Amino acid sequence: FVGSRETAYGDDLTSDARLRTFFLTGTDVSTRFFRLFDVKTDAAGLNINGLRHIITPTVGYAYDHTPTIPASKLRQIDGVDGITYSNNRASLGLSNTLQTKRDKKAVDLASLMISNTYYFRPKTGPGSYMGDYLFDLDLWPYSWMSVISDATYSHRYNYFNYVNYDVSFNITPERSFSLGQRYVRRDSSEFTTGSDWRLSPKWKLGFYERFQVRDNASVKRGLRYQEYRVSRDLHCWIMDMAYSSERDHGDTIWLIFKLKAFPGTQFKLDQSYHQPKPGSSAYYSNK
Repeated sequence: FVGSRETAYGDDLTSDARLRTFFLTGTDVSTRFFRLFDVKTDAAGLNINGLRHIITPTVGYAYDHTPTIPASKLRQIDGVDGITYSNNRASLGLSNTLQTKRDKKAVDLASLMISNTYYFRPKTGPGSYMGDYLFDLDLWPYSWMSVISDATYSHRYNYFNYVNYDVSFNITPERSFSLGQRYVRRDSSEFTTGSDWRLSPKWKLGFYERFQVRDNASVKRGLRYQEYRVSRDLHCWIMDMAYSSERDHGDTIWLIFKLKAFPGTQFKLDQSYHQPKPGSSAYYSNK
């Protein structure tokens, strides 16, 4: 593959509007191996009718050319502005998927993806190096239950930097409950919970909360974020009303109208209020 990212800047630190070009190219190669196992069981209600183990190794290479405008001449707004040097890297991945048949259809029971990236002589740093290992583990033991998790492991220091997981229970269509945890080493450990519940054909409720479970130098224990939603079916429209509150960032009320025929198109109105605490990066907005 080859590609080019073109970013137009209204102005930069030294001149008027300019076009920044960022060229990239690379290749990806993958294949699949699988084996069938004649296993049939309904132990614990798993309803397994045969198993298929699929192994998918992947190898990739990518090269990013140095942008035509150095990052030092731009106001840094997002990650695209910060791209500075050319980059050569190779990615390695190994996916394992376990499937069975239910109602004559193939369904996934478990999926594990392990990947890493090797950087060749980057412009910054001591030299070539191997990045962190990325783990993605997804489980679907039942049609109404799923476990989605991911983690980042540093092989240089032999510890996990990030670990996240979510357990979801889809009791009936549009009636679900989930809980999870967000762990960042030496920074935070948050417990999350949420639910979306259809009360009637016209009304649906939902909530989401994050609770910090331990104190540290930068984060205090307690409820850090909460959001409560109400959805109303207006025949051709869906109206969403919500209230959210985040510690040190103030409170927000927002209102969204969506066409049922075009759910991706939204008309949004939100109002942030309550003066944040000193040092907060929140600001007042009225859109």
